[in-house]
Amino acid sequence: PGSILPRSSESQVFQDTWAWDGSGTPRNSDSVGWLRMDLILPFKVGDAVEIRSYNVGYRGAWFRCKITDMCIRSGHMECQVEYIDYPDERRKWNRLYKIPPKCRNQKATQNREIMLRPPFPQWCWENDIREHGPQMDVVAVVSSPWKVGDLIDWWYTDCFWTGKIIELLGDDKVK
Repeated sequence: PGSILPRSSESQVFQDTWAWDGSGTPRNSDSVGWLRMDLILPFKVGDAVEIRSYNVGYRGAWFRCKITDMCIRSGHMECQVEYIDYPDERRKWNRLYKIPPKCRNQKATQNREIMLRPPFPQWCWENDIREHGPQMDVVAVVSSPWKVGDLIDWWYTDCFWTGKIIELLGDDKVK
């Protein structure tokens, strides 16, 4: 599920300050400060990405989405995303770095975590590379069977959940 899209060489330029129009949507202000976001992040408007959630019930899950806008507001890099698997969800602004709920009472800024990542690449078994590999820009190759301790992303309830295999239950079944 999901694939990494090739990046174009076209750069995007975004204004670094915004004004609010009362609707909850930031609008360009009259400031003269400009910032090239593509020099700071490997993402740009239009890119497919995954965004992490700290919402109760989905804490730690990654959702497939597309970046629709980017800015710096109050010193924080933010992006607006459109959810691919939740089309009725309204677009909203998300900070690119957030403090996880378990660290909110601490003041140290080193506890911030990145909230955006590239989409999970297509994958295939090592013996299937000749058949599937050339058709994809990026492919993750699995060269050995899954084992206890492997880190995985599991697709469930229209989002990815990150975990670690703790027990092998049989062919393609793990706990």
